[in-house]
Amino acid sequence: MPTFSSKKFTYFIGIDVSRNKLDYAVMRGKVFLSHKEGLNDLADIQSFVIGLKALPRFTISKSVFCMEQTGIYCNHLLNFL
Repeated sequence: MPTFSSKKFTYFIGIDVSRNKLDYAVMRGKVFLSHKEGLNDLADIQSFVIGLKALPRFTISKSVFCMEQTGIYCNHLLNFL
């Protein structure tokens, strides 16, 4: 029987989505790291992700991005990720 690690993800990014802005909360494990607000456009999303890549041992594949379903307001973020 295969064994599975209970720690598949290192970073958790929660995102509150609205028409004009995104509100990010970043955690590493159970430790809160930061909060940031940005515009809901591709340039601001790219800037946020570049900032994430500067975090120690950050990789997209070891991160979970969680957001609410708000219809078309999620499209920029979903397409970028």
